Amino acid sequence: MSQHVLIIAIIRCDRLPQIENTLKEIGVKGMTLSKVEGYGEYADTFSPDWMVCHSKIEIFLKQTRQRLFRMPLLLQATPGLKGMA
Repeated sequence: MSQHVLIIAIIRCDRLPQIENTLKEIGVKGMTLSKVEGYGEYADTFSPDWMVCHSKIEIFLKQTRQRLFRMPLLLQATPGLKGMA
């Protein structure tokens, strides 16, 4: 019996199309996508409640495919700004 892992990623909404394409390219056949709000490292100080909209992706993968998934997601999700990983 193969072991599965749940990968959860909270990403900026503008990164979603690139990440979806990358997931298809590496063979991910399904995912759950939710719109979420929150604040943490970045808060919208112009909003009364500081909330920022993001997308939450949930994917179940075989444990052996976990590494294959991680690097493309990181490369697509980071905005390319110094200090962002």
